[in-house]
Order: sequence, then C-alpha cells, then structure tokens
Amino acid sequence: MASVATDTTTAAGDTKPIYPTYTFSFTPFLRTNGLATLASTVPVCPDYASNGHCPRGRRCPDRHPTPGEPPQHHYGRNNDNYVCKHWLKGLCKKGDTCDYLHEYNLRKMSECQFFNQNGYCQNGDECLYVHVKEDSKLPLCEDYNRGFCEKGPRCGKRHVRRRLCEFYLAGFCPDGKECKHGVHLKSGGAAGEKGGEPQRRERMVEPEKKEDESRKEFGWKGGRAAKGGRWRNKRERR
Repeated sequence: MASVATDTTTAAGDTKPIYPTYTFSFTPFLRTNGLATLASTVPVCPDYASNGHCPRGRRCPDRHPTPGEPPQHHYGRNNDNYVCKHWLKGLCKKGDTCDYLHEYNLRKMSECQFFNQNGYCQNGDECLYVHVKEDSKLPLCEDYNRGFCEKGPRCGKRHVRRRLCEFYLAGFCPDGKECKHGVHLKSGGAAGEKGGEPQRRERMVEPEKKEDESRKEFGWKGGRAAKGGRWRNKRERR
C-alpha cells in the first residue's frame, strides 16, 4: 500500500505547484539495498554534509550527495549511440545514470547477437534488436561497379545493382557525368565515378592494336592485299 502526503503550506506569493509525495511499503528496502535513488526534493543529511559520513548509512532517509559529482541526466550520457538492452526488458537499475539511451529509437538499436551467430532469429520481425545481414557487411565489388565481375556469384564482395539512367537509355542525358538519375554504362559504374575514362581508353586502344597486328601478319594495307603477304607465299609454293 502507498500513502500520500501533501504539503499545503506555501510562502506568500509563491505560485509553484506542490506535487504529492508517495511512500510505499517497499521503499525502505530499496533504499537499504541501494536500488532506489532519492529525489532532489529530499533534504541533504546534516551529518553527511558536515562530517562526510553518516552513522545510519543506507538506512538514512535523507540524501547523501557525492561531493563534486556532476548532475547526470539522459542528455549527457557517455555512450548514447545505442539503446540500453536492459532498459528494453525493463531491467535497468541505473536509471538516469545509465550510459546508454533509455528511449525506443530504431536507428540506435544494438545488433541481435542470436541473429549474428545463427543467421536467423526466433523472434522474427518482433525482435527489438537490429538484424544485420552478412552481405551488407561485405565491401563493394569494384569490378562489378565498373560494369562486369568475372567471378559472378562466387565473388566474395558485395554486388549492388544500380538503376540505369532513363535519359541515357533514351539516347542522351543532359547532365553527363554529373547525372544523379542513375548509371551511365559508358562511364563504367556510377555516374561521375572516377576510373571509367582510363578503362574506356584502353578498350579503344586494344582494337587498334589488334588491327595493326593483323595488318602486319596478313599484309593488308588500306583494305587491299599487299604484294608480300602470307597468302601470296602459299600460292607461290604451290
């Protein structure tokens, strides 16, 4: 059972509201075992304030503030990047002194350890933790981003499909390399990505080299057969 005590005496001209204080039967047990923190409205123990210690210890009904301890609240946490996993279960005993967030934020949930170890989670979509797929942890494949990966599905890196630019597919994109609508195949990956131009030059040089080699081998000049060539030597041998 809980008893409610209210104080109706106020100073003249004081308009601050007076909130009731609740006292439960299990409150002394919590204070004795250090499982409850006293409100700031509770007066400071005079013995602890003067001598630095109190003979009553944890049984003292007054507050024992730590000297030089800065006030801690949920806006000044040391590790506010993740949500407290104990708070999600309603089992966090630190309260406002906890270093982790005490709020339901999907973007700052910690990873599900069961899912990381087994690849699945029994709670499914109802799990309060983040299910990070193994594929998302892999680095991006540079060859695939440029246009083609020889390893295919056996590649150890991640293959992310990109959307093609509709204007480029139609025949012309006014934005060129700075296009943000999708991928241009000629640029070898994402629009504006560096590294596509050297590869494009290499692809243009390779056919020219092959053509020169074929001319030297077969003796073709300007589209006509030269006097000295491999085919002529064969005819002379006959």
